[in-house]
Amino acid sequence: MKDKRIEWIDVAKAIGIIIVLAYHACPDGYFKNMMWQMHMPLFAFLSGIVYKEEYSLNFQKVRIFIVKKIEKLYIPFEAYSLFFLLLHNFFYKINFIGEINGKDKMGSFRNSRNCQRLQHTGNAEGRKL
Repeated sequence: MKDKRIEWIDVAKAIGIIIVLAYHACPDGYFKNMMWQMHMPLFAFLSGIVYKEEYSLNFQKVRIFIVKKIEKLYIPFEAYSLFFLLLHNFFYKINFIGEINGKDKMGSFRNSRNCQRLQHTGNAEGRKL
């Protein structure tokens, strides 16, 4: 029998995810600092609530748990990463993506010199805005 999900923990995780999204979308300020202090401790707290003590007592169960996670999460992640790396290199090779005057064809800055200028001045040419 599968373990039953605890509904309020799922709701708390959803709230935590919304806080992470809002943190990345909001400009700097008090509200963003408050979100920064809240979202990671929330996930750590929720992980502690659902922790199973059996994993701390039996090394064999821990090993099985880790192997299952590697098979279900890490191997697919690596397969997708390799696929998209090859896809990116293919598109770069056929000149579908690439750099034009320091900008890639989608308009974002790729070389570090232009990125540094952009961070300090607001534009890639180095002129103040």
